[in-house]
Amino acid sequence: MAPLLEVIGSARSRDRGPDANPSDSGYNRLPAAPALDASVAGMRLTFTADIPVHEHFNGNQLAAPALFKLVVGHAF
Repeated sequence: MAPLLEVIGSARSRDRGPDANPSDSGYNRLPAAPALDASVAGMRLTFTADIPVHEHFNGNQLAAPALFKLVVGHAF
């Protein structure tokens, strides 16, 4: 079992176009994603939890407080 830490910044500009809502679109995010990686019976399991370190959303947008991901892989 190995602990991992990933930090990924993302930015999205405001929407543009005739049907856009620029006041309620676009964001800047910087989540930290601690993870555990393990190999069990020929399978590789990785569990990640994205926890926001910094977030700025323009206008009124819904956002999850944290994101969780489980990746299951098998070597052939």
